[in-house]
Amino acid sequence: MSSDWNNSFPQQESFDILIEYKCFHSTILLLIFDEHLTNKIVLNQTCYLDKQSTIIQKSFTLSFNNQNLALNTVIRCHLSLIDRVNKIVHATDLAYGTVLTKYQGYNLYAANGDLFLIRGVNSQHADYDGYDRNYLYDALPSMRDKKFNSVRILWRKDLSHSGFKNHSYLERIIKRCIELKMIPIVELHDVTMSSTINDLLSMTEFWIEHIKLLIHYRKYIIVNICNEWGSFFTRSTKWSYAYQLIIQQIRQAGYSGVLLIDSPRSGQSARAIRRKGTDIIQSDPEHNILFSVHVYVQWCTWPLFTYNIRSHLLSYRRLNLPLIIGEFAASHPMPKFLQCTLVQIDIKILMKECYDLRIGYIGWSWKGNGNDECGHVMSYLDMSKDWNGTQLTQWGNSLIYNEYGINQTSSTCTIFKNYF
Repeated sequence: MSSDWNNSFPQQESFDILIEYKCFHSTILLLIFDEHLTNKIVLNQTCYLDKQSTIIQKSFTLSFNNQNLALNTVIRCHLSLIDRVNKIVHATDLAYGTVLTKYQGYNLYAANGDLFLIRGVNSQHADYDGYDRNYLYDALPSMRDKKFNSVRILWRKDLSHSGFKNHSYLERIIKRCIELKMIPIVELHDVTMSSTINDLLSMTEFWIEHIKLLIHYRKYIIVNICNEWGSFFTRSTKWSYAYQLIIQQIRQAGYSGVLLIDSPRSGQSARAIRRKGTDIIQSDPEHNILFSVHVYVQWCTWPLFTYNIRSHLLSYRRLNLPLIIGEFAASHPMPKFLQCTLVQIDIKILMKECYDLRIGYIGWSWKGNGNDECGHVMSYLDMSKDWNGTQLTQWGNSLIYNEYGINQTSSTCTIFKNYF
């Protein structure tokens, strides 16, 4: 059994799926799989009047009829609702989000081979735990109480303004997250929005200097190489080239676990991962890459335009690209040259699509947001009004208690089953 995180494929000959569907009066449900599976029509069930518009769940175990399929082969599953005269009234392709198989390369698996869906919180430890404050370190149990299953730890290579003498505190945070059964996702924030490759190489030096730490905790940790490297003008070709260079260095140093890579354009580019994501994965000797998109201004639904969140997320699935939402919030300011106009992101749609497509997400952020470029206070990005989480903000309540939010959709990673 591998001791590393993996977004590749556990060896198995069968897999379980859970189908959820809404039953309409006098319709018949057909569930049909393609030639790679032994099952053809799994279910043929009539929906009667007394079950109209109710949600029905069915579980199945399916088997492969060919164990020599090429890596990344997509197993297609089609769900149809058919009325009395055999007219299709609803059809859904379930290949990109419901059927969980070893051929679905977009899923993240823990070291024990179990699927893990990130439901996390961003936490700015390097900025608020120094000078013996420990604000966010002490808040970790509160984050766990809110059912977050992972923490994206903001850290910095340069600690000269953070109040830390060295990086030993980072290991303390990692250990505390593990004790609380939350997956630590460590990111470096120093060169956010830089487009200089040397800046990215400098962050890589940090990871190589601390490679023993990564290897020691590789069963639990996810390494987010650098926060939002790549400005609004960084081309996808440069972004891809730079990260392929970095990946080789980290792998040669001995770390084989998942490497999380932010999209360029302040982490918000939907196109770069689609265009160059496969190239980056193929360049990795471990084929163990996870991509991150930050859903802010470029994904806004008001006041500029209505951004089709589903179509973009679905496009990653169709390309079999592993993706999480590494940061998002309900509101976010535009750049200074656009007067820092506040835009809205439809988080209800975003979280629903992440639920439907089995995409992990990490909200920004627990607490500690300062001013935007125009000097406006950005407290609307805080989830909690205090460090201990005793009083949540509107954003915090929406993220945690929404129908598709943390409280309803977060599960503890099974890697912690036998931790104690």
